[in-house]
Amino acid sequence: MRHAAKHDVPSLVSVFQRSVHELAASHYSAAQRAAWAPQDADLAHWQERFDALTTLLAAQGAEIAGFIAYTPQGYIDMLFTAPRFARRGIASLLFTQARSALQARGVDQLTTHASLSAQAFFLGQGFEYVHHEVVERHGERLARALMRCPISIGAGV
Repeated sequence: MRHAAKHDVPSLVSVFQRSVHELAASHYSAAQRAAWAPQDADLAHWQERFDALTTLLAAQGAEIAGFIAYTPQGYIDMLFTAPRFARRGIASLLFTQARSALQARGVDQLTTHASLSAQAFFLGQGFEYVHHEVVERHGERLARALMRCPISIGAGV
């Protein structure tokens, strides 16, 4: 596990795209997934987004297995695994590292906007629902939930 570097951005975007298109297929239509994770990614936009976040990645050799990106205030902006590494503990490992780093900074609560595909994972980490919502991306409506977790509750998971 390591912090992401600028040269990792194309690979991180690829993990995001593959994760959305393959792992979210049971919760979102093809049109919704295409709107959420367009194949023609604007890498300059993604670089700006990652520049504003702390991003940890897990790799096997040169291949990125997954990543988590979060703010210093405890907002988990992204947590994605490459499809071939799904359900192997990568997301849990990344989440545990991020939670520990945030707790060490004095953050006492984590928040995230979880997709339908990710809600079970976050519930398993001690998160609770704040509210459900629908957002629009490129003309498609996507359901998600705002979730939160006091760090002290999630710390023992």
